[in-house]
Amino acid sequence: MNLQFANRVAVVTGGGHGLGRTYARELASRGAIVVINDIGCAPDGLSTAESVAGEIASSGGTATAHLGSIADPTVARTLIEETVDRFGRIDILVNNAGFTTMTDFTSHALADLDDLLDVHLRGPFAATQEAFRHMERNGYGRIVFTSSSAGVFGRVGGGGYSIAKTALLGLMNIVSLEGMKSGILANVILPSGKTNIEVRGGARVPSNDRLRETFGLMDSFLAPEFVTPLLVYLCSEQCDVSHRIYSVIGGRYARVFVGVTEGWMAEGTTPPSVEEIAGHLSTIDAMDAWTLPLSAEDELTEVAERRRIFPPRGHSPESRGGPC
Repeated sequence: MNLQFANRVAVVTGGGHGLGRTYARELASRGAIVVINDIGCAPDGLSTAESVAGEIASSGGTATAHLGSIADPTVARTLIEETVDRFGRIDILVNNAGFTTMTDFTSHALADLDDLLDVHLRGPFAATQEAFRHMERNGYGRIVFTSSSAGVFGRVGGGGYSIAKTALLGLMNIVSLEGMKSGILANVILPSGKTNIEVRGGARVPSNDRLRETFGLMDSFLAPEFVTPLLVYLCSEQCDVSHRIYSVIGGRYARVFVGVTEGWMAEGTTPPSVEEIAGHLSTIDAMDAWTLPLSAEDELTEVAERRRIFPPRGHSPESRGGPC
């Protein structure tokens, strides 16, 4: 399999440094026209976006820079509009721009939460909404959202960063389901790699000696280039998966998912008592069997089948699980 992107137009936010830079360069090396959005400044006095666009051009690729903060919804929409005006289409959107913080929950200011939500949620929402409309008309699209294990699994001191990153899972769910009929695939990656992403609210360092030692030993496996192959695959025509979450850390690539345990089915037609819930909590918690709903409606249908309200459907492997 040789994944190529000839005539495909890709937008990479935060593409002037770190992970975004490696994404832009790899997509361009495979034939994509890449629009690089960033607000950073490079040592040579150019913007980081212009610097990366220059690197790509010198290697024979096609790239253009877009300067502006994705945190402004107007800028986010304009980024997509200008891309379509110039190149006639948008095929790929990589929502990568962001910054991170280390702030204890009780010390976290609401104003700082707004800044994080602007960059990690509102900006991607506006850019994706505009891109979705164009992709829908063309019957094709690939969208990748950058979340974080700090959001999905939590991180002490993650504060608003963890909250904002988790919100992207909800955005991906809606985009993937509503895009399905139009050939638009949407997924989330949880990248763990060294990057010069902007850090605010204190140094981003592991919280204890053991973690610091682990990060040091894993250093060579945390290069952004380890994340790039999965991201590029999810942007390709060959990709046929959507509505998924993938973790990349230390050269390990794995799917992350939210499942529902088989649980306990209350008997009768009246709500159970609090005492009954307490008495069946171990069954409710048991993870020896689970389902993986494809949507909120899918979960409701699953329960209706167990209630024998209507006959069971045939289930795909995607919606059924076994022992964890």
